[in-house]
Amino acid sequence: MKFITSLLIAFLTAFSVQAAEKVEPSKVNVGIYLENVNSISYSKNSYQVDFTVWFRWSDKKIHPNKTFKIKNAKIDSRKDVFSGDVNNGKEHLEVIDVSATFNTQWDINDYPFDNQTLKIAIEEDEDDPATETLYVVDEGNIKPSKQLEIPAWRVRSEKSFVTCNTYETSYGNPALMDQKTCSTQFNHYVEIEKKSELIGFKLLVAPIIAVLLMMFVVLLPALEGPRMGVPGTALFVLVSCSFIIVNQLPPSEGFSYAEKLISFGLLQCLLHLCMTVVSMKYLKDGKVEKSLRLDHILLVIVLISNLIFGVYTFYVISL
Repeated sequence: MKFITSLLIAFLTAFSVQAAEKVEPSKVNVGIYLENVNSISYSKNSYQVDFTVWFRWSDKKIHPNKTFKIKNAKIDSRKDVFSGDVNNGKEHLEVIDVSATFNTQWDINDYPFDNQTLKIAIEEDEDDPATETLYVVDEGNIKPSKQLEIPAWRVRSEKSFVTCNTYETSYGNPALMDQKTCSTQFNHYVEIEKKSELIGFKLLVAPIIAVLLMMFVVLLPALEGPRMGVPGTALFVLVSCSFIIVNQLPPSEGFSYAEKLISFGLLQCLLHLCMTVVSMKYLKDGKVEKSLRLDHILLVIVLISNLIFGVYTFYVISL
């Protein structure tokens, strides 16, 4: 009886040790090819991409083509393109066409001369520690798409890499409670830039002309009609452009370049109108020299501020 009990204890101990051993992750080669970027929406903080993703692995116990998920995205459609064994039956390959809409937070600091990064992140959605997978970039088969067309944009670079993510929850699975391993994530980043700076200037041509006109009208005497008429018209133009730009951009605590330009123009309008009123008062009171001195001060302020903002504009465009 003692012998049987000892055998039973030894068996249970061996089983427990085996169960406690760390499960070796199964290697999965992941690759991607972008087909189309159909839409980029600033106001909705989203972009829509059609791409082909493939998984190649040898462990028959896993099915990464069925258990993957795309982070921060909604899969609009998916289609299995190929399923079969490769490398003389040593590995299994699954190729899938995916169309997905991604949520993002655009960097609008330099808008409309901005560069952006489109991010596609794929990770395993299986919480069973017995089927842990390890994503590996299929570098030998990933090639940038030379035919990828994005209206008003061009592709600056593409890169793929794998990161290791840990989460502060077990998702209700007790087996994951004390697990220190991470979940690998396949990432594909596409850096894009505007095809031409003219695309940005087309949006800003009205506020730019308004600011430049205010600079030249300072040369006129304070009592001349354009000294008050031009800033008033510029104010209307700037407010209208501000309304258009705000409706194109998502809510943000910061200021884009376009908003900075309009704010700069509005401040110039305010300064121009205030100093012109004071200069007109001096002229009506017969204080011609004070009026001219005030106009000269306004001209210097406008010239220096426009020069500084012009240098800043050159810096933004050159990024």
